[in-house]
Amino acid sequence: MMAEKAVARIRVTVMLGNSLTDRDTLAVLELLQPESPAEVLGLYIEDSELLSLADIPVVREYCLLTQVERRLQAGELERQFRAQARIAEQALARAASPRGYPWSFRSLRGDPVVLLREMLAEVDLMLLGAAAGMTQATRRRGGGAAGRPVMAVFDQAEPATRALQVAMQLADAGRTRLVIALTAAHPDELPALRQRAAGLVGDRPAEYLELISRDTADLLSQLRRQVAGQLVIGVPAEKLDDETIALLRNRSSCPVVLVR
Repeated sequence: MMAEKAVARIRVTVMLGNSLTDRDTLAVLELLQPESPAEVLGLYIEDSELLSLADIPVVREYCLLTQVERRLQAGELERQFRAQARIAEQALARAASPRGYPWSFRSLRGDPVVLLREMLAEVDLMLLGAAAGMTQATRRRGGGAAGRPVMAVFDQAEPATRALQVAMQLADAGRTRLVIALTAAHPDELPALRQRAAGLVGDRPAEYLELISRDTADLLSQLRRQVAGQLVIGVPAEKLDDETIALLRNRSSCPVVLVR
């Protein structure tokens, strides 16, 4: 009797804790193909810098709902952290359990950028939510996430191939368009990139963008002009610097899937 072929397990970390963006982020998790069982870790980060600010008397907290301003207090902030973490864990359970994904949840305290960089080095996929303000602006321009295309960044780096494969899965599962952003430092590199991407895509319909970009900040600036439902980026190990993680976390207009 032939032994069954083992199915590779995908390690996924989902950054949670913002009620304005968690729903869209978890929708990406629900689109992952069920034939690739995932080990899912929900991550909530208590920002240690924000806690340290609570000890400064002049720092104030402004509630958008009640429009009341008050002094930011460490004890109250910690209670808010715990409440947000509970809500995030419940949301993860609702998304992961029906799909059969084994999942766990962790709440960590520290510098969000440093913790995310360290965690990304240990997983296959990381899901980051859009910046809250960016999400609201994108919805005004393009409606809800449903129907907006999946965009994959395709460059010379080796993880770009895996990123494009993940983007194709998401586009298939969500029945949305696939947009491939060919990204190079020089225009003469674009024809070869397009040929490589077309070979991976095959007969699947796809749209192509050609972007000349030399750094992450410039790339994100160009991509924000596009209305995408999800952005999939391959991240080489040597590019896991704090600046890149901060830009992706704070300046993206849609959920981001980082692929190692």
